[in-house]
Amino acid sequence: MAGTPLKRQRRKELRCIQPRIPMHRWRSFSDTEKIVAIFGMSLDEVLELMSIPFAEADLHERNLKLRVFECMIKAGLQFTRDRERANARNARSSRTSVPLTRTQAGRQLLRARRVG
Repeated sequence: MAGTPLKRQRRKELRCIQPRIPMHRWRSFSDTEKIVAIFGMSLDEVLELMSIPFAEADLHERNLKLRVFECMIKAGLQFTRDRERANARNARSSRTSVPLTRTQAGRQLLRARRVG
């Protein structure tokens, strides 16, 4: 028999099909809606999945747990960036001397080098 039908069947079972969503619609989604669209499960199901100890989870559950964790890290980084931008915007508008973060101080140093 040509090919490897068992390997093809195994790959088909592990494949996760994600819906294609237009970018303009994706940007309008809230974080909750993005999680539901990416994983195809509600937040309650995600919480239940994350409560399973990693050692007891099967291969599929481990993979999903890692993907959920990756999304959480990305969301945390985006939140941090948004907060830094808001703080910088507020500092510029109020014109008070607010201690700069390392990122903001580095950007100001680069701007000064470009000008000078």
